[in-house]
Amino acid sequence: MFCANCGKELKKGAKFCGECGTKVEKKFKFDKKMIAFISIFVVVISLFICAKITTSPKYITNRYLKALINKNSNVLYSYLDLDDKTFIPKSLFKNYVFDNKNSPIKNYKIIDVTYGLGKLTASVKISYTTKESNSERSFVINLYKDEKKKYMFFDKWNISELNSSNVILKDYKIIVPKDTKVIYGGIKVSSKYLDKSNTMEAFDVYSLPQILMTKTDIEVTLKNGLKIYDVITPDNLFRQYKLKIKSSNLSKEDTKKIINASKDYLDLVYNSAIDNKSFDDIKSNFKAKDLADLEKSYTSFSKNLNDSKNKLKKISFDDVDILSISLNADGNLKISIKAKTNYTIEYKLGEEIDKSDNYTIGYYTLVYSLENKKYDLVKIANFKTYFHI
Repeated sequence: MFCANCGKELKKGAKFCGECGTKVEKKFKFDKKMIAFISIFVVVISLFICAKITTSPKYITNRYLKALINKNSNVLYSYLDLDDKTFIPKSLFKNYVFDNKNSPIKNYKIIDVTYGLGKLTASVKISYTTKESNSERSFVINLYKDEKKKYMFFDKWNISELNSSNVILKDYKIIVPKDTKVIYGGIKVSSKYLDKSNTMEAFDVYSLPQILMTKTDIEVTLKNGLKIYDVITPDNLFRQYKLKIKSSNLSKEDTKKIINASKDYLDLVYNSAIDNKSFDDIKSNFKAKDLADLEKSYTSFSKNLNDSKNKLKKISFDDVDILSISLNADGNLKISIKAKTNYTIEYKLGEEIDKSDNYTIGYYTLVYSLENKKYDLVKIANFKTYFHI
């Protein structure tokens, strides 16, 4: 150790310099533990200050606006107030962000932050210019305080606009026939979301906790395997989707299956009636559990057909096409079709009996049960019973 004044080496333990008499000042020496403690203290304080700044309404608003202008879906997603993220995954939210119009804001400045409701809400006033005009305008972004804390100790603020009912819809209902599989926005809707309090005899009701108010694909597979593809846009007015089936929502394969099944049943029903068969004679051809309506409608149709003065002797169907398809109140599939109907009738001309070959465009309604994998007929309607010469 050396004298701070003259530089002479000092003796160990000396209080004054032996050369110039200057008092020896002892230097404070930090030990390793103290250095570590001070370092940790500095880091903690720095983190506290950083957390305090980054959880303030001003900082959050600034970050939100930048993300809005740049369409940064990850940042915007972090400000969603989601109790259940199942049906609002990041991928779907990203599509939502990019499908919306670009923000008109070019430059902006945060002017003021005011608090309300005992600091449960905050209003951040923004001054901005647009890409089309340099005229200064202003608007307010509102935030609300979450019940949860950020980083355990700090307030968590949410953007009101981003979590409004114009963006996120709560408790959205999907109504489909019993035992239907539903995929919403590419996500399987599990039995966890069944709303048992609203479920009906023939229909299941699913309640989705939170969804986006945007166009979303929905895929529904009925119990018999029929798949319906649709695109829906949830809204605040109805807050529900009840399955509606259109021929345009069916695959070519399913359309072909329905047409083939309908043609086969037309052939079976008409040719059985021509042969004057009773329902008991043909009952084994139908696999649905409840055949009461079918028995009633077939018996009535067969009687009317055979009571006609022009006796139908032969019939076949070509160019079968689906006109409409829907679900009735029982959850059964109601299908209206048209078909070129080729027929031969036997009619009485005076005392002579003659035959005539002709065709017509016939319109028929068939109702199918969804119980099994096949299309099981449960009712017929609008079946022609009178054929012209």
